[in-house]
Amino acid sequence: RIADTLIQDNDAIEGDSTQEGWGASITVSERGSTDANISGTVVRGNRLDFTFGGGIFVGPGAPGTLVERNHLDDMFGLPAIENEADRTLIRRNATTSESFPGSTSTGIQVDEAAADTRVEANTIDRAGGISIEDRGTRTLLTANVMVGQIFPSELTTGHIAGIIVREEASGGRIQANVVRRHSPGFAPDVGAGIDIFGDRFTVAANVVSEIDPRDGIRVEPAATGTLLKGNITTRNGDDGIDVDSPATTVTANVANGNTDLGIEAVTGVTDGGGNRARGNGNPAQCTGVRCSP
Repeated sequence: RIADTLIQDNDAIEGDSTQEGWGASITVSERGSTDANISGTVVRGNRLDFTFGGGIFVGPGAPGTLVERNHLDDMFGLPAIENEADRTLIRRNATTSESFPGSTSTGIQVDEAAADTRVEANTIDRAGGISIEDRGTRTLLTANVMVGQIFPSELTTGHIAGIIVREEASGGRIQANVVRRHSPGFAPDVGAGIDIFGDRFTVAANVVSEIDPRDGIRVEPAATGTLLKGNITTRNGDDGIDVDSPATTVTANVANGNTDLGIEAVTGVTDGGGNRARGNGNPAQCTGVRCSP
């Protein structure tokens, strides 16, 4: 058993092409293997630049890992930070696309095998496809800031979503995040500032704006048990909030100045009250729930 290892203040070699089978420039436990017994590792203050095999990877044999205050520029290929272990804390890291907008395709990815991951207070600048992708169980995403680049820029970013919760994910919470200036829409079946496919998610107190040409927040038809509460969605290219699953509760959200509706909800959605909408392109302002100005 290996415990309490510190990986700190290292610089990756420019142009690193680490084998994808292992996972990244910094790898804590082999991908897909639980044979290792590594716990309590700290990955802190490292600078990774221009790598092709991913930035930091935490495998399933390394529960309780802390990944904090690392700076990752231009992570081509695999995610800048990827987690496959239980109880990993990923906080206060910065991921940027310095070479060109979208040079880092995915900022942070939580894999299906991971449970109780915390992703908090990270900044992700102009990720090409996805800023944060969640496939795990009981993931907490909180206080992260994700900023992209929208049309009419020649190179737009966030082509899939700011935050996307896949079908495998369940029981998580997305709260107090900022998602701005993403351009989803290149994939036919996904696309929003925050896009929910998984079950039993609470989406609360997030600020989502300038998602062009899609919705600010969207709940997909197969998602169940979603709670949308206290979110602010403004100036998005379609609806502020679009709920396609009736197994959703919509409470105390603000949706102003969006291109179409403030809130569009299918029949059967639970209206928790307190929703507000004004200045949206569709004069109805909201459908499926009641909104006050």
